[in-house]
Amino acid sequence: MGKPQTERDAFDHGYLICLSNLINSHGSGTEAEGLMQTIGVTRYRIDQLGFDDYDRLPLQKLRRELDERERKSRAFRNSRNSTPNPPLHKSQENNDA
Repeated sequence: MGKPQTERDAFDHGYLICLSNLINSHGSGTEAEGLMQTIGVTRYRIDQLGFDDYDRLPLQKLRRELDERERKSRAFRNSRNSTPNPPLHKSQENNDA
């Protein structure tokens, strides 16, 4: 991409450079995760902004981890919503009448 094309590109690029420096210096802890979730950037957007590997790879890794965690969380919520209610206890069956 080279030079950012819009103000949004410039903002995202600067924000993600700072985030990449944080990850490269201190690891991808909860602060880095929170910052990545705040900006809501996708893996495609990270590639689109034209970072070098030093900045791109840690951002992509963190985004993948967050995406996978969200996917598992959605699957868990969906599985809980699709399970039938357990049968009523005998004492509850008689009180419903």
